[in-house]
Amino acid sequence: MEVIALAAQKGGVGKTTTLINLAVTAHKRGYKTLMIDYDQQGSLATWYDDREEDEPKLALIPNVKDLEDTLKIAEKSGKCDYVFIDTQGAHSKSVEHIIKCSDYVLIPTQAKPKDLEAVLKTAETAESLGLPYSFLLSRINVSSKNWQIMWEKLKTVSHVAGAIRDSVEFDKADMKSLAMCEYAPSGPYARDFDSLFEALQTQLKKISNQTKNKRVA
Repeated sequence: MEVIALAAQKGGVGKTTTLINLAVTAHKRGYKTLMIDYDQQGSLATWYDDREEDEPKLALIPNVKDLEDTLKIAEKSGKCDYVFIDTQGAHSKSVEHIIKCSDYVLIPTQAKPKDLEAVLKTAETAESLGLPYSFLLSRINVSSKNWQIMWEKLKTVSHVAGAIRDSVEFDKADMKSLAMCEYAPSGPYARDFDSLFEALQTQLKKISNQTKNKRVA
């Protein structure tokens, strides 16, 4: 079971949208997938409640102390391949604890200079806890060179897992509580998340069982 935390010390960078699309992409590929919502804004829970399908499953953890038990139950069940955790868009001891309980951290950011400092702080937290991580450029404007400049800057720090194009299509899919692979499965945005999921799989395979973070016993 792979536990991936989506974390960034800044709101509005696309954590929840990324989590939804990764989780549904994994589910559609036949993987048993669990989403965990610790973001107090509750955007993921609202999306799930309005959804016709009940997969991927969602677990709510209003208290971060519940996370360890939730992960233990999921792992012991043998029915979970991937867990994606949504976190608050701010630095806190709770977010640190979630990162500590994870195997990998995905750090979304927009291609804006003011966002760079925030994502680097999240990267520092992951590094201090000994967790591998990747950056993700989200909501990029492909007609601008800003995202390419940001990519090069982030690449000097760590792996960049991919880039997700911005589009009003995400809002349309969200209105129907669908991921892009459901709303427009052959479209470019679904392909973006296919590529991102495959990049994460590649990174996770590089982590051996000996070096993978041990969850709290």
